[in-house]
Amino acid sequence: MKKIIPSSHPGMGAIPHKFGTTFRVWAPNADRVYVTGSFSNWSDTNNPLAKEADEYWSADVPEAKPGDQYRYNIANGPQLLSRMDPYAMEVTRSNGNAVIFELDYPFKWKCRHI
Repeated sequence: MKKIIPSSHPGMGAIPHKFGTTFRVWAPNADRVYVTGSFSNWSDTNNPLAKEADEYWSADVPEAKPGDQYRYNIANGPQLLSRMDPYAMEVTRSNGNAVIFELDYPFKWKCRHI
């Protein structure tokens, strides 16, 4: 079995970068956490996250890119619970899926003079 390595990228939720996307979530009662989405054909367990300090879980997923939909699968004992990312910046609907969203950096305010 392949060792799961936590991401070195900072931040919470889905953080796109040039090598894929980092996923990080706080799940204090989880035994295992996975990220699933359109990038993995919605496989329940193909993308496990590594446990970090203070009950955070993370991993880098090279295939995940902006525009992909995703959810977290959180295992607690025999239960596998599907949850939307509480840090999602874009969602399909209130009880739907999160969407990987990439901010344009450097961010430029568009101001209108009144």
